[in-house]
Amino acid sequence: YLAVPLFFILSGYILAYNYSGQVETLNLSFRFWEARFARIWPAYIFSLLCSSFPLSHIPSLPIAVSTICMVQSWNPFHPEYSNAWNAVCWTLSVEAFFYLIFPLLQICIEKIRLRHLFLFGFSVIMIAIVFNTPYRIADMRYPGPWFYIPAPIIHLPEFIAGVILGNLFLQSQDLFNWF
Repeated sequence: YLAVPLFFILSGYILAYNYSGQVETLNLSFRFWEARFARIWPAYIFSLLCSSFPLSHIPSLPIAVSTICMVQSWNPFHPEYSNAWNAVCWTLSVEAFFYLIFPLLQICIEKIRLRHLFLFGFSVIMIAIVFNTPYRIADMRYPGPWFYIPAPIIHLPEFIAGVILGNLFLQSQDLFNWF
């Protein structure tokens, strides 16, 4: 239960670290999306094909199309759609949403000064606590209302925390280099 939130935090951190100052225009954002799509989608489709071959388990057409388009987890009112074809692919569906919003999020976070970034990061961590992120440990399940909804909106605080941490690291490096 801790691996997936850690994956989303680490993803945000690495994206912020690698793409700092590189997504400020729409053209650069398209290049970012193109690179992410080219890296993730072929392996994603291969996993769907492998999971459907032995069992011949392909869901209904609307769910299959949403799964192929990597948006099956974007509907918080039907969390069962995320597990309809290949259950573990819901995390990549959530990650696809994060890739979609990352350029705008990164542009906004890069404009925040270091002191305010700490406060924003603290606020995001408090929101993550409300959404049960820290309660996902192996031997205890918090019975909150948001515990198992594989939707991007539920995991967004984890990703934002990673993006903030990546930017804090970069800004702190700049601050140390200044001295």
